[in-house]
Amino acid sequence: MTIWTIHLFDGRTTQLEADEVTTRNDGSLWLLRSVAPPPAKLVPVAILGRDLWSSCVPADADIVWHEREHPVPRFA
Repeated sequence: MTIWTIHLFDGRTTQLEADEVTTRNDGSLWLLRSVAPPPAKLVPVAILGRDLWSSCVPADADIVWHEREHPVPRFA
């Protein structure tokens, strides 16, 4: 299992343990865990609606942000 860090739109952060993370066509985030060895089904640990979460990364991931360069405005 992996511990996932989830950033919510309201500024809160949570961590959940799950075997697999996926999104659905409606934008919802699904965190799933296995209940038995494969090929057993995965069961939901948590389901977050599209308007609730903004990012989901492994808790121990090194995240590097690169700012996009903005062009210098031109004045006539």
